[in-house]
Amino acid sequence: MILISRALGVLTGTARAVLRLIVREAIAAVFDEADLTALISDHIDLDRIATGIDVDAIVARADLNRIVDRLDLGAIIAGVDLEPIVDRVLSEIDLPGLIRESTGSLSSGAVWEVRSQGVRADDAVAGFIGRLLGREARQPPQHAIADEDRS
Repeated sequence: MILISRALGVLTGTARAVLRLIVREAIAAVFDEADLTALISDHIDLDRIATGIDVDAIVARADLNRIVDRLDLGAIIAGVDLEPIVDRVLSEIDLPGLIRESTGSLSSGAVWEVRSQGVRADDAVAGFIGRLLGREARQPPQHAIADEDRS
């Protein structure tokens, strides 16, 4: 009885090994001969599978630092054609108008500053001359340039 049990065990193990080999060879033959893309598109509903994919869960598990570390930003930037971007930005803004506006306000501000410094210089010179000639100290004139004169 023990001998029959052992023989049965050996035969079962051998049969399983042979069956695994046959299945492996059969699958390899199917993959070699079949157009898997056609089989999948004809027999599998990819939209149904895609609907079941939880993209949020996949993104939550993604190691973004590792992904960024693998990016070659120098190559990405080198591949960007900046000329059309610059042309589009320049076409969207009125660059000559901006320059006129900014230099115009800068000019009026500069003129106002020069005028006020001139007034202060006049007051300082008048005070100095007055002291030099022994004139009585008096309050320097209060010159003020109105805000409307600044333009």
